[in-house]
Amino acid sequence: MDHTHKKGNAVISARQCIAVLTAYFLMVGHDMSVRFKKRTESLPSAKATPGKVYFFYCTCGRDFKYLVLSLKSLELLQLDCLGKVYLYIDKKDPFTSAQTKELKDSFTFLLETRITRWPLAWGGVRLLLLELAAFEEINTGLSPEDLIFKTDSDVLFISDKIFKKAVSENHDAMGQRTSEGFMEGGSYFLKSSLVRKIVRSPIRKAIHYSSTSWDVPITMAPEDRAISSLVKQNTSDMVLSEYRLSGYALRGAKKGKDIEPYSVIHFSPFYNFKKEQMFVVWDHLFSE
Repeated sequence: MDHTHKKGNAVISARQCIAVLTAYFLMVGHDMSVRFKKRTESLPSAKATPGKVYFFYCTCGRDFKYLVLSLKSLELLQLDCLGKVYLYIDKKDPFTSAQTKELKDSFTFLLETRITRWPLAWGGVRLLLLELAAFEEINTGLSPEDLIFKTDSDVLFISDKIFKKAVSENHDAMGQRTSEGFMEGGSYFLKSSLVRKIVRSPIRKAIHYSSTSWDVPITMAPEDRAISSLVKQNTSDMVLSEYRLSGYALRGAKKGKDIEPYSVIHFSPFYNFKKEQMFVVWDHLFSE
């Protein structure tokens, strides 16, 4: 078929039409792009939606009473940024059905219980793999700005300051500072976009660093050192902060300015605490 247009005695083919139009747009295209750019630059930019914080506990039946106290302290904060609380319960030491029901009936926030793939341990390769698998499961469907907050049953929350800071600053990772430059394992934040990277990262270097820096076999390698190593392999945006109140600092502390700078208390023997002291401190800080 002859695709032509006739105007008087002139005959212009379809190919010639395309050539003429192409030349025209090449001449005016730059000017059009400048005008379009100016228009778009004048439009107000959309404000990023603040991320939510999703809590990740590793817990077990024998720590149930401490977990309940930890969750009570969390609910008292009334966090606007709270997304959901995930409890990964030790396969070898699960909750009873009555305990599970008690948890779901006692709190107003969204709470989900899951059983770990393997028994929990203090450290080692299997614990690291278990936690990475949990991070990946929790991270499914989260927005890139959302944060996963890994914590333990023996942690009390006394302020919302660190959560507001984490959401506002939205770093790839944030945790309690240690003298050796890694995030302390009792409580730390990982950004969703970073979690997607670290769960696919080889763990050999991280486990080697964790075991050699602590001078233990890989079956006992501390998970917090390994996680910090994986974070450093994937980002330079890891912030170490001071938000944990130690047993030393708490001795003699009263409500008010003595505890004001802090957001969590971790009841670990590493910080001059025993778990049983959670109840004494709870009465001291939260009782009327």
